[in-house]
Parts: sequence; C-alpha cells; structure tokens
Amino acid sequence: IEGGVTETQQICCQIATLKMDQLDYIKRKLGNLQRFDVFLKIEGGVTEKSNFGATMTVIAILLCLFLVVSEISEYSAFDHKDVIGLDNGNNEPVQFYFDILFHRLSCDDVSVDVVDELGSQQNNINHDVYKYKTDANGKTMIGVKTQLGPDGRVKLQCEACEKSISSLLGFGRMVGFEKCCSCEEVQKYYESRGKSRRYADDSNQCKYEQEFKKGLKNSGCRVIGTIKVGKVRGNFHIAAGHSEQQRHGAHSHHVHRIDPSKLVETLSRFNLSHTINIFQVGRPLPNAENPLKNFEFFTEDLVRRTYYLQLVSTLLIDGTSVIDSYQYSATSHTEIVNIRSQHWHLPGVFFKYDFSGMSINMLRTPKYFTHLLTRLCAIIGGTWVVIGIIYSSVSRITNLKKKER
Repeated sequence: IEGGVTETQQICCQIATLKMDQLDYIKRKLGNLQRFDVFLKIEGGVTEKSNFGATMTVIAILLCLFLVVSEISEYSAFDHKDVIGLDNGNNEPVQFYFDILFHRLSCDDVSVDVVDELGSQQNNINHDVYKYKTDANGKTMIGVKTQLGPDGRVKLQCEACEKSISSLLGFGRMVGFEKCCSCEEVQKYYESRGKSRRYADDSNQCKYEQEFKKGLKNSGCRVIGTIKVGKVRGNFHIAAGHSEQQRHGAHSHHVHRIDPSKLVETLSRFNLSHTINIFQVGRPLPNAENPLKNFEFFTEDLVRRTYYLQLVSTLLIDGTSVIDSYQYSATSHTEIVNIRSQHWHLPGVFFKYDFSGMSINMLRTPKYFTHLLTRLCAIIGGTWVVIGIIYSSVSRITNLKKKER
C-alpha cells in the first residue's frame, strides 16, 4: 500500500518492542541484584586525593609485603611435633661413631673394648677402629708407620755413611760408596774405620732420629671408628693394660693385665688428657644436640674418667623419609687413681651407656598450599581494612576540628 506501513515493517516493530521489554525486565532484575553490592562506587568527580592518604597507602603496601614474605617463609618450613611414648622398637644393634684425640697417650697403649651386662665382650677391636699418631699440636704424623721398622727402629731414606770434605765445608752433600739407613749403621761405619762413634752425631741419620724420637715422646693418638653393641646396658672403654676374657666355668670376666714389674712405667705414661671431636649414636639427626662434641678434658694425674650416657630412641619422620636413631644425655665423673693404696680402680676412659624406656617420635609434616592462600588473603584483606579504619577515623577527627574552628 503506497504511503502506508508494510507488513514487514510491522513485524520488525513488534520484534523491537519485544526486545525492549526484555531489556527492561533484565534491568529490573539487575536492579534488585545491585542491592547486594558491598563495593560501592564513587564518582571520580567527588573523590579527593591527599598526602595523608598516600602515606597510609605506602604504609599498607609495605606492611603487606612484610607479612606476605614472612608467611611464605613460614610456609616453607615443616610443622614440628614431638611425641613421647614407650620404646617398643626393635632390638637392632646400636652403632657408636667417635673421633677422640688423646694428646699425650701413645697409640701402643690404646685399645677399644666393649662389655655389656649380659657378659658379651669385644676385646681390642681392630675392625672399623683406626689409630693415628699425632704430634704435640694434635696433627696427624703422616707416614709414621712406614718410618718404623718391624724391630721398632726408625727407618729412613738411605744416604752416604760419611760426609765428603766439600760437604763439611758447606759446598756439597754427603757422598760415598757405602750407604747407611740408620744412626746405628753410621756409628758402626765409623767404628769399622777406627774412628769414634761421635763422628756419627753430625750425620743426617742421627739428627733425624733424635728429632723423630723427640716428637714421639710428646706424641698423642687419634682414635676414629665405629662400634656396634647390643641394645642392652654396657660400656666401652680405653684402659691401661692388655685386655682379655677370663673364664671361670660357665662365667667369664673382662680383665686388663699389667706386668707388675712394669706397673709404674706403664701407668706413668698413661695420661688421659683428651678431646672428643665427634661422638654420635646411631644415624645423624638434623639439628639434634650432641653434648660430647668438642668436649675437652685435661689432667696431669692418673685418673679414671667415666662418661654416663642415657640413650633415648628417636624416630624422625620428615615428609617421606624416616630416620631411626638415638639422642643421648651425658654426665661425667673423674676419679684420681692411687696405685699405692690397697684397692684402686683401673685408669682409663669409660663410656657407660644405658637405654631409656621412653622414645621420641619427631614428626615433620609439610603445610598445605590452600592454607597459604587462605592466610595470604587474610593478611592482605585485613591489612587494608585496618589501615582504612585508621584513615577514616583520623579523617573524621580532622574534619570535626576544622568545623569547630
């Protein structure tokens, strides 16, 4: 129809009207939803920035950063929980690891023996126990064993038995066709030529032996090793004399024998001044106390030094790893030995150990990541809320004072 509304236009108008009605309906519903909005909007034209607000913002950011870093550091550490209970563990052998330096005791006088309450003995343990000669400063004397021959005499690199005239004047070395490997051989060399043995005193061989023997007089012994004992009360010790097992029928005793004719000589050199560099029971536990580590004891008397150890079974569960070990407490006692008395105790160093009936379970569990997220949200949100309250309170007080003026 010319000049009128076509049918298609009418349909389009109806569709447009229907869409407008739907949009109005949706807006009404959204308007109802807006009543639950707690994040109120403020037009940019009515906001105002101030130096005080900027200062509070910087404080809030710095405080948030500090708390977040602290919380992440706390999250990286394990939760620690120690539980004490009865020791119902296994009866596996217990291992002791030690590193003890005897400052003035010869290695020839050092032997490690173990005796427990059931009568089991380990005498003069050589397996996994090593002894090293040390000088007066406690340093290991490298090559001492190779310098001592099977007869106990000092062995060294062989040199010419007699110095040449040029060497006596300081222009050369010892030369000659015959070689001497010890001071005694040099002395015999001069005797064979009708000369005094004193000519040998100036030889390198005799000078070396004098210095070497002087060092041995002031030498000590460093004992390093591990021993395994049964889970029963007992002791291991380093004492004077030769240790052996003495049997009386079905019974046996652990004894140390000292030659009566050499009693004074043997005990006069038995100085027990020592330093315990390491003393560990079982496998190492992280951050566990070691009471005897770097412990020093010095004396000039003949003594019997006793350490009393109380061992506590400890199970460390650290995430997926499990360590079954021991912790210990230590006390000590020193008794002066008087060999002139009718009854006297054997001088030596004794480690007497006993096992506690209690055990400790050390639990180390990681923290959950969801806990970290929760705490971070609480830190950030709480910081901004508290800073906002402080800012609002200070602003209101300031405005009220301005109005009063």
